[in-house]
Amino acid sequence: MSSDDEPAAGLLSLPAELLLGIQSLLEPLDVAALQSTCTTLQGPSICRAVWLNTLRQVMDRNDVFTPTFPLDEMTISELRYAAIRPQVFLRRLKRCASEAVDAIGYLKYSALRAIDLYWPTHPEHVEEHIWSVILLPGGRYLLVVTHLNLYVHDLGQCTGSLKQEPIFVLPKADLQPVAQGIGWALDFHVVDGNDILLFFSAPLPFDIASHSPTSIIVYKIYDVPLAPKGEQIACLTLPDSNIVRLNSSYLPTRRVAFTIEPNIIGVWDYENNNIALWNCPDNWCLAGELCVMTPNRIILRNHKSGLLVYDIPPLLPVSSALAPRYRAPIRTLDDPGRNLRIHTLYHRSSGAFIFDFYLVNLLGGKLVRYRIAEIQDDSGSYMGPIRHACFPWLEDQFGDDNPLPLRALEGTTVATVYDGGHEDLSFDEDTVHSTIHIEDRDPHSEDEGEGNACLVKLLDRRDPVWANRKLGKVDFCPASGRLCELDGTRLLVFDYLPPPS
Repeated sequence: MSSDDEPAAGLLSLPAELLLGIQSLLEPLDVAALQSTCTTLQGPSICRAVWLNTLRQVMDRNDVFTPTFPLDEMTISELRYAAIRPQVFLRRLKRCASEAVDAIGYLKYSALRAIDLYWPTHPEHVEEHIWSVILLPGGRYLLVVTHLNLYVHDLGQCTGSLKQEPIFVLPKADLQPVAQGIGWALDFHVVDGNDILLFFSAPLPFDIASHSPTSIIVYKIYDVPLAPKGEQIACLTLPDSNIVRLNSSYLPTRRVAFTIEPNIIGVWDYENNNIALWNCPDNWCLAGELCVMTPNRIILRNHKSGLLVYDIPPLLPVSSALAPRYRAPIRTLDDPGRNLRIHTLYHRSSGAFIFDFYLVNLLGGKLVRYRIAEIQDDSGSYMGPIRHACFPWLEDQFGDDNPLPLRALEGTTVATVYDGGHEDLSFDEDTVHSTIHIEDRDPHSEDEGEGNACLVKLLDRRDPVWANRKLGKVDFCPASGRLCELDGTRLLVFDYLPPPS
C-alpha cells in the first residue's frame, strides 16, 4: 500500500466523540480558530454539539443566568457568538486599556437603544421612585426596584426592539407583612437555575412600646423563560430590632447571614425556619460592615478588629432562639491596623466555597483580594484566607464613587463604579469606570503577589446622550458587554460589542 492510500492520520482521523472532547478543552476563540482550518470540523452535527458544550462552560464560569440563552432554539452561529462574546469583550477591554494615552482607557459603545418603559399606573397615580437597577448575569434580564414595585424586563439580545412592558411585577403590597411596613430594601439577589431568589428586609411600624420590628423575606421568581410567576417562600420577623441588613447566602443549605445594628450577627435557615443569633463585643458597630457565609463559618469585617472568623453555632427553632448570646471569634484573619475599607462582595450562585472580598488599603494604595475557601486539615475543616493578589488602586480616580456589585468575566473579576453626576454639568470627568482585575494566579494558591489590573472608562460627559443631565441608576454586565442606565422610565441600553454578522 502506498503512502497515498494510507488512512488519514492526525486529528481528523479521530472519532467524533474524541473531536468533541478535545474541543471542549479549548477556549471559545481557539475553538473558532480550529474550526476555521478544516471543513470537517464545521459539519453541522459535531459543530452544534461543540458550541452547545462550549457555551454551557462559558455560562457556568461567568455565572450567567440560565434563561438568558434558549439553547435548544439557537442556531450554530448564535451559539458561537454567545460563547465567544465574553472572551472577545475581555480582549477589547485589555486592548483599550493598553492603548490609553493616560492611565484610563475609553471604550466606546457599539450600539445604543432607548425606550420609555411602561409600568402599570398606581391607583393613586403616585410617581415611583427608582431605587436600583440590576442586570442579571448575561445581560438579558433587568430588575428595576422602586419604592412600590419590583419589575423584571426582558431586554433580549443585541438586536431587535426593546419591549416597554415588564414580564413580571412584584408589588410591595404582595409581600407579608411588608405591605403594612414603612419601606422595603432588596439587600441582594441570587440566580438559581431558572429561578431568581430575592432577599428583602423591611422595617415594620413602631408599636406602642416604641419597638421597631423588622421582617426578612425570601421571594422566588420562577419559570422566567416561559411565564414568570412568583411566591414568597419564607418570612422572619425580628422583634425589637434596629437596622437589619442581609449580607450573604449559601444556597445549598438554604441559609442567609444578616447583621442587626449595633452588634448582632444572625444566620437563618429559611427552609426549616431555624436560626442562630449572637453578639459581638459591645464596642463594635456593624453598620455598613460586610460578612460572608460559607457552609460552616461566617467571615466578618470589623473596622476595629479586621477580618474575623466565627463558627456557625447549631441553629434552633425560631421561637426559642431569638435571644442572642455573646460568642468569640475563633480566628482573626487580618491586622486591624491596616485601615482597610470594604468595596463590595461577589455573590456566586453555584454555591462554590470561594468568595471575593475587596478591601482598600488607604495607606498603601492597594486593593487586596481575598478568596475565602474551606480547607481540609488533619483536624477537620477550617477557614483559611487566600490573599490572592494585590492591585494598584487609583484612589484619586475613584474618590467616593458608588460601587456596583462585583461581576465575573472569563476568570477575572470586574469592579465597576460610577458617579451620579455633579451640580456643575460642564465638569468634564469620567462617570462610569470599569476596573478589570486579571487573575493570573492559581485561585487555590496561598502565595501573595501583585495582580494585573486595567482601568477603562465606559461613559463620560463627552457622550452627547446625557451630556446635559445627571446620570440615572446604572448597572453593567461584563459577560454581555452591556450597560443600562435608567432615568425615570427612560431606559438606555448600551451594548459594547457589535451584533452578530
